[in-house]
Amino acid sequence: MDCVALVRNEKQCNSWISSGDAFTALVWGAITRARHAIPNRVELYNDSYNHAGMELLLLAANGREQMGLGPSEPGEASRYFGNAVLALAVYAARTDLLEASVEATSRVAFTIRKTLQDGRTPEALAARVAFIEGQAEEVHSLERIVLEGNCMTTI
Repeated sequence: MDCVALVRNEKQCNSWISSGDAFTALVWGAITRARHAIPNRVELYNDSYNHAGMELLLLAANGREQMGLGPSEPGEASRYFGNAVLALAVYAARTDLLEASVEATSRVAFTIRKTLQDGRTPEALAARVAFIEGQAEEVHSLERIVLEGNCMTTI
């Protein structure tokens, strides 16, 4: 495949992806293709997105800067020593993950980037805090919130 010709023929895109987004999309696609190549495979759990032709990826993303916990000046150490990790759910079309092409992988990478951008806005963080505070008011005992996914990665 001539990738240079492919890029020249594509219309300009205003989106940017990181190398981590691209790598994650490649690995997620490879895992999905391998999982779907297994004959007589058994689904461990049955969710509505599985029937809608979607696959789920859980991303662990750094939230320090978005929460105002990052360094006050570039080059300085962070003002917060602990973890500020956000769990973000990415849904991508199964057809894109099963197709081993540059076009399909780039659509998955753009979906990952969009989820990272949308999930770390001040509004999204405020909604998460409000949800947790609401749960704390309803449940006074110590319980765990369990998130399940079929694939996990960290950025």
